[in-house]
Parts: sequence; structure tokens; C-alpha cells
Amino acid sequence: MSKLRLRRVLILVVALVLLGALAWGVGWIAHSLVSRPTPPPLAATATATATPALAVATATEVPATSAPAPTPVSPAAVPPTSTPAPTSTPMPTLTPTPTEEWEIVQLGEGLYQVCRRHCPGRWSGSGKPSSLDKYAREVARMNGLRWGWWGPKLHEGQALLMPACPP
Repeated sequence: MSKLRLRRVLILVVALVLLGALAWGVGWIAHSLVSRPTPPPLAATATATATPALAVATATEVPATSAPAPTPVSPAAVPPTSTPAPTSTPMPTLTPTPTEEWEIVQLGEGLYQVCRRHCPGRWSGSGKPSSLDKYAREVARMNGLRWGWWGPKLHEGQALLMPACPP
């Protein structure tokens, strides 16, 4: 082969390699944009807690029985009477219902950090107790997150639906 023809083939091969690398890069960017979960609108996540319904008990009053009108009698002839004390019905105790809440992922946070922030004081230290791992996997399941080698990938500003903190 002549030097000119060899040079043209080499330029063609380099151009094809560059085009392939460019196509791979564009495909990678498109994949990362499509596979990124979109958080709900911020207006919907502004209310962080759901309000539990409170049971309201109403008391009914029992009407007093009417006594016949007294006949005028002299004060000395009236026997002393006592009025019975009204009885009260005890109010039911209200137990708070565990509610689900939204947490917004902060910059650099992973799922375990979000779980620790959501349930303050529940898991102290830097280890991963089994109850924290179980709770984090439940959060991932509720939000449709895929559990990878290092746990699910989270993005800053992502809204996560959090179950009630374990007892």
C-alpha cells in the first residue's frame, strides 16, 4: 500500500473511534437522565407530616327529672334534701397513629443518614444495626429504589416517603 492510502485509512479509523466514543458518551448521559427518579413537586412536599385523625368524644347530658311543684309549707316543716352529684363519663385516651412523612435528601446524604435524621436518637453511632438496615430497605421498597452494591443511589432534593419510626 502506498503511504497516502495508509494515512487515509489511519485517519478514517481514528475518526470512527472518536465518533464511537462521542456516541457512547451521549448514550450514557441520556441513560442517566432517563433513569433518574423525579421527586414530587416541592409544593406537594412542603407539608412534611400527615395529620392523624383525632377521635372526638361527645358527652350527652341526661335531662334532670322534673319534680312536681312544691306546695308552700312553712320553713320548719321542710325536710333537708340532697342533690345527687352529676356523674361524668371518662374520655377515651387518644393514641397517636403512626404516620408516614416525607424527607428531602440533603447534599451528600445516603439512605442510612436520611433514616437516622428521620428517627433522631433511634440509631446512634456509626455502625449499621440490623434494625437500621431493615428500616432502610423498607424505605427503599416504599420509594421504588433499586438496592445496589452501596445501597440505593440518592440525589440532592429527592423526596422520600418514610414509614413510621420503629419502636
